[in-house]
Amino acid sequence: FTDRIGYWVDNTDAYFTFDSHYVEALWSVIKKINDRGLLYKDYRIVPWCSRCGTGLSSHELAQGYVDVKDLSVYAKFKLIGFDKAYFLAWTTTPWTLPGNVALAVGADMEYVEAKVGDEIFVLAKERLSIISEPYEIIATHKGSEMVGMKYEPLYPYFLELNKDDEKNEKAFQIYTADFVTSEDGTGIVHTAVMYGADDFALGTALGLPKFHLVKEDGHFLDGMDFLSGRFVKDEEVAIDIIKDLAHRGQLFKKEKYEHSYPHCWRCKTPLIYYARDSWYVSMSKLREDLISENQKINWEPSHIKEGRFGEWLREVKDWAFSRERYWGTPLPIWKKEDGEHLVLGSVEEIKKYTKKSGNKYFVMRHGETQSNLDGLIDSLSSSKTALTENGVEQVLKASQSLQDRKIDLIISSPLVRTRETASIVQKDLGLSDESVIVDQRLCEMKIASYEGHTWGEFHKDFPKTVEFFGAKKDGDESYQDVKNRVGEFLYEIEEKYSNKNILILTHGAPAWLMFSVMEGKNQEGTLVMVRNLEQFHYFQNAEIQELPFVALSHNEKYEFDPHRPYIDKLQLVDENSLPMTRVKEVADVWFDSGAMPFAQYADERKLNADTKKLESFEDLWKRTPYPADFISEAIDQTRGWFYTLLSVGVLMERGTPYKNVICLGHLLDKDGKKMSKSIGNVVEPWEQMDKYGVDVIRLWMYSVNQPGEGKNYDEKIILELSRKVFALLDNCYVFFDQYGNDLKTKDLQLKTSPHVLDQWIISLLHKMIIEGTSAMERYDLFTASRMIRDFVNDFSTWYIRRSRDRFKSDDIEDKNNALATT
Repeated sequence: FTDRIGYWVDNTDAYFTFDSHYVEALWSVIKKINDRGLLYKDYRIVPWCSRCGTGLSSHELAQGYVDVKDLSVYAKFKLIGFDKAYFLAWTTTPWTLPGNVALAVGADMEYVEAKVGDEIFVLAKERLSIISEPYEIIATHKGSEMVGMKYEPLYPYFLELNKDDEKNEKAFQIYTADFVTSEDGTGIVHTAVMYGADDFALGTALGLPKFHLVKEDGHFLDGMDFLSGRFVKDEEVAIDIIKDLAHRGQLFKKEKYEHSYPHCWRCKTPLIYYARDSWYVSMSKLREDLISENQKINWEPSHIKEGRFGEWLREVKDWAFSRERYWGTPLPIWKKEDGEHLVLGSVEEIKKYTKKSGNKYFVMRHGETQSNLDGLIDSLSSSKTALTENGVEQVLKASQSLQDRKIDLIISSPLVRTRETASIVQKDLGLSDESVIVDQRLCEMKIASYEGHTWGEFHKDFPKTVEFFGAKKDGDESYQDVKNRVGEFLYEIEEKYSNKNILILTHGAPAWLMFSVMEGKNQEGTLVMVRNLEQFHYFQNAEIQELPFVALSHNEKYEFDPHRPYIDKLQLVDENSLPMTRVKEVADVWFDSGAMPFAQYADERKLNADTKKLESFEDLWKRTPYPADFISEAIDQTRGWFYTLLSVGVLMERGTPYKNVICLGHLLDKDGKKMSKSIGNVVEPWEQMDKYGVDVIRLWMYSVNQPGEGKNYDEKIILELSRKVFALLDNCYVFFDQYGNDLKTKDLQLKTSPHVLDQWIISLLHKMIIEGTSAMERYDLFTASRMIRDFVNDFSTWYIRRSRDRFKSDDIEDKNNALATT
């Protein structure tokens, strides 16, 4: 579909946000944000999706509002010390009433005591209209005069489940708050500090108790009678709470309330505002920078710049950056025992803090054998192949370089040639027999089906390519099998021994693959190692190389994998060797997307020829393209990808990451409705492309209206466009093909035709080229494509007239002018 419709995307060199290198680059971006003092942790109310188990950031929240009708409640809170006297408070979320801890009033607002029958209701004077029965005002008060008055909790659960909290004495009384208004409700605000932003801020300022009655999955805690274990946003819950209040005489009235309520943009679950501790990025501090960078961007359509996008930037909120999910980019933040947090921006930085055994490892290949000289495979444990005389000399010479290494332990492959090598080194270094250990995991690659054959024959069948890295015949080992066993070996001895100098005696392939394990290379990276001698030199007989091994976050194939659970198995310690623990959160996936101008080049870091280390991410970013000439996405991305791209660009102090943006409307059905399988108005794209061709559909999309407007797909209009543009061109070509190819068109030279129609069509052609090119350079595709449509109509009119002239006229020159102009 992508190929056929002509969607402009690079499939041959795509980036993937879950790629290990990409994630590591994201870590570097997060560190940069932290180094600027813009990353912080706080306890805040977040829009929480109980199904997905995560909070939503402000730009995600904006994508999921739905108009709904909810049950709203006017509840009666009984004053302590007064008979049948109640504060009236209104809420559109009845499920929060069990979590009520205070009532808030406006300090300067006027409140009345309205007597209805034998009951007295306290509410704002301006909200008396909610009382439908006759009433008598018996007293008036300023809100500030009611501060400290106490009332009975609507429900006992808060105190029963949180009975030991010393802050409880501050609960269930009147306080003033500046967010209280008399525009709706009663002028008295029910306050549940764990389930509303204003409520939480007030509770924090006053020191009110903070305790959840709702679990993260959106269900009430056990021990709450008829509410226990129920989902708070079920309508039946609201109904049962209303029935319960009515039964106990604490319901003033109920009504349906129509409003726009946020839902999860992924799963459509209604969100709840829920107190969570989360990591934030201080985007509000960068508001002016964001606005300034937006001025440099050419938006198509232009009204998005100061409209939908500009308004969003002017009201920008701090970015709720973390998510409590399993899969995602793990935050590279480790917590020390003293509570301090450490942000690490690369594998190299993490290695500095990885718990180390103190061991030093030296890898040695056995000395020369006759099978090496003959290029024969000799892999079985039953092999009796010994070292040649030259092989013995090689080992003795190599052993001299180990004299000052203070080797404590030799761990050897069980094959004769490696054990013989180990014995020579042992004696030369004066080590005891107990210092030599045999480990089966260090033996040669086991390929019994090729035993006695040449390595050339094996590599012909199993070349060193990614395709064959894990391939093998039954009973044999693949390169991946060998990598797995030597990886297991390395991580085991790193855990088992400490402060030892260890010589590992093995064979060519296992030695090579140990270095792959050390660097966490994937299959392609492992193969590159043996092709790039600057980075890794394949072991020769009796060659020794130091293996600076440090444990990595790795998967089952011993490839570097920064994801959970691997990253959380890594043991890090601080400067005092005290353990550190990674925070459990992952990053908002919109950050993964927004950081793509930087992270997409993560696997292109160059190796420094002198240090043999990869260049820093900062150096990489200095030489990669930035900003993009243009990007394009749908209008809902103004608060998604467009915003996070700009945010990360500003956070990285690089400015806007794109110069131009084409912001698209949505594709709708012929009546302007969103296409949906359930409604049955989905149009099958393959069928339409087969029927009309992709050129017709593309031209319609460009020319039907401005990019930012919704496009109503009507097959009748597609048919009309096909006839008025493409059929005309086709008819012109058919006519030319039938009657014009008898002339030698290659010999025709277009001169300035004296015919006025020829001059007219040529001028229109150049007008289209000049103005259409100008429009394209402004990213105004609508104007450019409309010019093509208009020109085709003019061209067909001219062509029909001039073709008629060609056959009627006796003027050969005029005939040739007509054809040459065509």
